[in-house]
Amino acid sequence: MRDIFFGRLAASGDVAASAAAIGLTVAQVRHPLRTDAAFARQWEEATRAGYRLLETRLVGYLLAGGEAQRGPDGTPSLGSADWDRAIKLLALDRAGRADRGRAKTSGPDAASRDDTDRVILGKLAAFAAGKRAAAVPIEVVGA
Repeated sequence: MRDIFFGRLAASGDVAASAAAIGLTVAQVRHPLRTDAAFARQWEEATRAGYRLLETRLVGYLLAGGEAQRGPDGTPSLGSADWDRAIKLLALDRAGRADRGRAKTSGPDAASRDDTDRVILGKLAAFAAGKRAAAVPIEVVGA
C-alpha cells in the first residue's frame, strides 16, 4: 500500500487522490506522519518529487500556449481546469518549505502569568493615579 500511495503522490502531488487509490482517507494517511519517521521521510520525498513534476508540467503547459499536454500514458497531464489548483499546490509547498527553513524560537508562545499580572497591575495603578489626578480641583488662573 505504501508503494502505491507514495508512487501516486510522487506522480501527482495530490494527497487526497493518492489516499483514495489505496482506499484510505487523507486523515488515515496523515496519521503515520506523527508516529513513523521513515514514513515522514518517504512522504517528504514523494511530495517534493510530485511538486517538481507539477512545476515541469506547468512550464510545458505555458510553453504550449495553454494547450493540454499528454502524459506518457496518453492522458492529459495538465489542462486548463487544473491550472488554479496547481498554482495553489505549488504556493502551499513553497510556503511550507520556507517555514521549514526558519529557525525555531525557544521559549513560550505566551507570556507567563507573572508577566501578565505585572502588566495588568501596572495599568490598574496608572488608571487609579489618573482618577486621583482628575479629582484634584484645577485652579483657574485669572478668575
